[in-house]
Amino acid sequence: MEEITARNTAEWERWLESHHDRVDEIWIRVGKKASGIESVQPEEATEVALCFGWIDSHRRGGDDKTYLQRYSPRRRGSNWSDRNIAVAERLI
Repeated sequence: MEEITARNTAEWERWLESHHDRVDEIWIRVGKKASGIESVQPEEATEVALCFGWIDSHRRGGDDKTYLQRYSPRRRGSNWSDRNIAVAERLI
């Protein structure tokens, strides 16, 4: 399980630019809101991910200050969630 920490959307976008076509999944370590840890938030990360054909999925517990959010390429022919449709329409 590969894991990264992206402090903001720019770091996440740079990672996707370099890896979106070579990696099957990535887990982003996200700081919980009260932790004070600087990290991209899942809502922002999903917007960037959709631009590269990636989607969010599972969330796992991390430690007392972080959790892990999984992102992966969207499978061809898979259904779009209502939430991701709304995000994509807003981005267009």
